[in-house]
Amino acid sequence: MLISTLTSILLKSFYLLQNWDAPEWKDVVTWTVYATIQAAEFGITSENVDDFLDSDDPAIRRFLGVEGDLGESLGLDDNFVVDAISSVGNWQEIYDRNFPFPDAPPIGGGLFSEGGLLYSPPFA
Repeated sequence: MLISTLTSILLKSFYLLQNWDAPEWKDVVTWTVYATIQAAEFGITSENVDDFLDSDDPAIRRFLGVEGDLGESLGLDDNFVVDAISSVGNWQEIYDRNFPFPDAPPIGGGLFSEGGLLYSPPFA
């Protein structure tokens, strides 16, 4: 029951944040949420995000805005992911900070790579 209630609150809160009549804002919010999920997939946290800026992995370099122009295409700085993760952390950090119930399964079952439902499209 608790998990069901938390899921309902989280989903309703997320949708209230988005003004669906402002597609640019919707894109910014959507890609920022994706960024928190992808950061958890890569093992990037608020504590180690700067260490990943020198990564040789092209996917991580695109993700963090070292290469590519995803931020620019959203009307943001290319390092918007670094700013977001530095400020609030990855999906797991946000979840742990706001839902400190160690025995409760994560909302959505966790990351897709771990059998859950949370998935981020590629940052290419």
